[in-house]
Amino acid sequence: MKKVIITLSVLAAAAGMAIAQPSIDAGYLYSMNKEMIASNVIDASSQGFYVGASYTYNLTNGLDVNAGLYYNYLTSNDSDSANIIGDINGSYDLRLNEHYISLPINLRFGTFVADGIKLFAFAGPSLSYCVSSTTRYNASLDLPVIGAISKEDTLNNFELDEDYKPFDVMVGGGLGTELFGVIRIQGGYRYGLLDRDAGENSSLHRSEIFAGVSYIF
Repeated sequence: MKKVIITLSVLAAAAGMAIAQPSIDAGYLYSMNKEMIASNVIDASSQGFYVGASYTYNLTNGLDVNAGLYYNYLTSNDSDSANIIGDINGSYDLRLNEHYISLPINLRFGTFVADGIKLFAFAGPSLSYCVSSTTRYNASLDLPVIGAISKEDTLNNFELDEDYKPFDVMVGGGLGTELFGVIRIQGGYRYGLLDRDAGENSSLHRSEIFAGVSYIF
């Protein structure tokens, strides 16, 4: 009886190892913020990358669950210069840097279309938390006689705007392919369900387009 239990335990462990596929993942992110203040709509975008790891658990033929943990980096730049009045000229340069931790959980369905080539579709939620959001700015005035006066600083956006919230729940989906059980290529879209602006007369929703590649162990 003890031998049977040991054998079943070994088989169960082997089966568990067979259906759980780890992978390391990296890819490109394009993020879009849509902010509404009163009746005005302000669109802003940033781009960056994600890197992390995920596990795929097979449920049945063609159906599995993929869960991952990722670090996301997003950045954007805005600069301009203009004549303010007379001989006085001004310019500014702004750079936004944001660091996120995300936890996507996707239900996937796939089928083999050729030997070693699998196509799949996926959909599910993703928990997103902004660990850090800063804006580095450099502003300058070019004054007659005096010359250029400039100031540079880095601002914490959560301290600057207490209504800006770090947590979001995103939902979305996409398409992908797996090649010979080693390489996964996929891309998709997610939309943030939560309003990240707690102000009374404003709202802010973030969405993102992503594309990346994974190495499957």
